[in-house]
Amino acid sequence: MMDRVGSRTAPGAARRVEIVTVMDNYADVFLPSTPAAERRGPPALAPDRPAPDGDPSPLLAEHGLSLWVSITSDEATRSFLFDTGMTEVGVPYNLRRLGLAGRQLDGLILSHGHPDHTAALVPTLRLFDPPPPVYVHPKAFAERYLVRPDGQKLLSNTLSPDTIRSAGAELIPVQGGFDLAPGVALIGDIPMKNEFERGFPAAFVMQDGELAPDLFPDELALVIQLAGRGLIVITGCAHRGVINTVRHARELTPEERVHVVMGGFHLGGATEKIQQTAEELRRLDPTHVIPGHCTGWEATVHLSQALGRAFILSAVGTRFVFDAPGS
Repeated sequence: MMDRVGSRTAPGAARRVEIVTVMDNYADVFLPSTPAAERRGPPALAPDRPAPDGDPSPLLAEHGLSLWVSITSDEATRSFLFDTGMTEVGVPYNLRRLGLAGRQLDGLILSHGHPDHTAALVPTLRLFDPPPPVYVHPKAFAERYLVRPDGQKLLSNTLSPDTIRSAGAELIPVQGGFDLAPGVALIGDIPMKNEFERGFPAAFVMQDGELAPDLFPDELALVIQLAGRGLIVITGCAHRGVINTVRHARELTPEERVHVVMGGFHLGGATEKIQQTAEELRRLDPTHVIPGHCTGWEATVHLSQALGRAFILSAVGTRFVFDAPGS
């Protein structure tokens, strides 16, 4: 699939993709399940009806993202964790509650260097023996700041290569593109081609001793080819633009159909950008659009109205299942 971007040829496509939302900004135990989304309902609290896993404790939500992605091909099933949330507590706690801690984990992917995607990296790595390799763009370690309207600077990145290596994990740098498995790739250095996706105005990066606008060249997206359906594109914050990301994924693969677009879209407060994004998503015609994390409330509502049945609300604990035809 990804022989045009990666270091290895990936000849096959996935037969099944399962994505568990380990962490997101939103939790709702009363969301109904759908054919694609298995919701985690309220725990049974009555003494004669214990919770299925014996613990009625709820899952945690926070301003962060973490997705457990399992990809089954004809060869094997491989699992990857995409991001590790905003605090050191949330993702490790939810992994244990969801029964995912200690399972086979083939890699941990960091979409970019912001702390709402990297905070629980070390405690998460310690849940697995041996710790999985960590895939990250080299520029994710840059000195970054958020600058408020009053000029106050907030350091927004404390990630370092030593942090990863000290946890016993191998650091695998990803630039441009990298094939993880047959039909599975990471893409980075995403071109910013359209006029309305121009980054995050409050974000800055230190360059040559001075602050410069941060255009997030380190942002990675996970791209999976699902046999007979099309591409599944997973974004962390889509700082390079969710439309730019999906279009780039199509350019780098033999597959033009888009089956799923999922993750943070970073559209908060930008009304015109929200409308343009919704229109471009309609043109791309994905079967499912699952915005979460930094997408923003206004954008989420607009996308739900604009995309109709393609829209699915993300929530902590949801298990999404996407199968190839006939599987």
